[in-house]
Amino acid sequence: MEPHSPDLNSPDFLLWGFLKDNIYQDNPLTIAALKAAIAEKIQAIKQEDCGRVINNFARRILECLRQNGGHLEHVL
Repeated sequence: MEPHSPDLNSPDFLLWGFLKDNIYQDNPLTIAALKAAIAEKIQAIKQEDCGRVINNFARRILECLRQNGGHLEHVL
């Protein structure tokens, strides 16, 4: 696994998709509206969701160790 592999980047798998889906629901038309939507949606992330991201990251690290740094498939 490469040192900058997205396999160990939980936000790529969970948070960014969640944020993107929610931010673009209202179709912000200006940079200011986009920034405001980003700030609003980040502040609205529930603590439980952050806990799931952390737990997912821990599972990915363990699987990475089991795979000796190899490719990770479907680690939830």
